[in-house]
Formats: sequence, C-alpha cells, structure tokens
Amino acid sequence: MDEKTLNESTLSPIQKTRCKDLFIGPEYEIIKSSVKNQILDNLYNWLKKMGYDYEQVITSIRIEGSSIGFQYEKTSDIDVSIISSIPDNEIDKLWKLLPNGQNVKGTEMPINYYMLRSNETDTNKATTDIYDLLNDKFIKQTPLEEIKREIPFNYVIEIAKFFTAGIDDRINELEADKTELDFLKKLTDKEIKEEEKADLISKKETEIKADLDSIYVAHCMLKSLRHQAYGKKGEDNGWYPIPIIIELKDTEKFDDPNHSISNLVYKMIFDKLGYEKKIEPYLKEREKLAK
Repeated sequence: MDEKTLNESTLSPIQKTRCKDLFIGPEYEIIKSSVKNQILDNLYNWLKKMGYDYEQVITSIRIEGSSIGFQYEKTSDIDVSIISSIPDNEIDKLWKLLPNGQNVKGTEMPINYYMLRSNETDTNKATTDIYDLLNDKFIKQTPLEEIKREIPFNYVIEIAKFFTAGIDDRINELEADKTELDFLKKLTDKEIKEEEKADLISKKETEIKADLDSIYVAHCMLKSLRHQAYGKKGEDNGWYPIPIIIELKDTEKFDDPNHSISNLVYKMIFDKLGYEKKIEPYLKEREKLAK
C-alpha cells in the first residue's frame, strides 16, 4: 500500500485472505467452531444471567465489519449484532451490561456485543461484510478485488485534529485544575481567609466537572458521527454523505458510509490514534463523580 494513503473504511492494509484466527475453509469463509462457541456461550450465559431464555428471544446473531473482511488487524474488534424479540425499552437498559471486552482466545481481538433495536435490523445498511453466525454463512461480503479505494492520510488526519485538539486541550486543562485544587486545599488560614478558600475551591470543583463533561461531550460527538454514518439514508437521523473537496480515484463508488469522512475520522481518532483508551479514565472519573 502507498504509504501516503490509507485504505477505505478501517484505515488498515488490505490482506490477501480473511483472518486465519477466525476462519477456516478453502477460501476462509467459515467461522471456526471454537470462535463461534466462545461468542455464543458468552452471550447465552449472559442472557441467562439477565433472566432471558436465549432460545425464546434470539432471532439472529451476526458478525459485522472489517474483522470478517480483508481489512483487519490483530487488534480488530469482533462486532456481534444481536437481533432479538426483547422490547426496545429493555434493550436500552441492557446496553451498559453487555459482556464486552473478552478477547477471542489466542488473539488480541476483543468481542463486542450490540443489541439491535427494532429499527436497526436492516441488512441493507452501510456495513460491507455481514456473517450469519447461527447459519454459518455470509449475508454480505466485499470481494477482495473490489477493495481498491484510497483517501490521503493527511486529509483524514487534518479533519481529525478538529476533535483531537479539543480533547487534548480539555485534558490538559483538567489536569491543571486538579493541581490547582490540591494547592487550594493545602492553604492554611494564615495564608487565606476560610470563606475565600471555600469559594475558590467550589469554583475550581465546578471547573473540573465542566472539564470532564467537555471530554464526555467530545466522546459523544464522535460516537454520534459514526452512528450517523450508519443510519438509513433518507430517514430522520439517518446517513447523509458529507461532501469532500478532494479528488478521489473511485468517486462514483465513494458514496458509501463505510468510506465516508464520518466513519474515517472516527476510525482514525479511536482506532489509530488511541483516543478511546486515552479518554477512558476520564469517562470513568466523570461517571464516579456523578454518582
């Protein structure tokens, strides 16, 4: 791959075969039974713990995204979409409890589960690769020869800076505010009046809460950016292509959410630049503070 460019949706190099840690078969087209069993066992045990009979509620289980295509990496996420008869209002409550983060055994590829709501089950959405896990077959797949689109690396980086600069600024400000708060708390009554000290501490604590909320807002904006890219085109809150002014080799095929600026910027910031892990401690700190 040309080092000056990044390949489409995952910003990852194009591999010659699907991931051999996940697939078997002449064309590596069938998920390994060990991988399938791990994904299903983990899910079924969790459903039982939540009080559901998986045989009664599960309609379909799909693996989606780059991990099952030709643009995976050793740390690619295994995105498992769950279609069920569980009401949407119950799904909303279950989201934070999903058993995410366990790696496929012998790999660095984390398994992440997603419970789809009733309006999210259309397979004609943006994702290029979908594998039916219960029936061991592809619903959608992108042939290797079709993965040729490219976008300049520095183009995505420059747009990503809009978000990363803001996140870095808030993190630096937060750490500075924490240092100032510690300093204020150590002041004695000989150095400052107690009433003035209490007022300054209260204001500084408010600034810290605002810093944490700012980081959280940036996180939400980036998540929304990607979700927007995968909505159904033409519907409210659905996908719409953000026009770009750079000339692309396959312009006529680029009108696709997988290759959209929304998705590319999200992937760059969270997957390539590591901002998901960078801001995770601050999101946990904010959650703890809010309790």
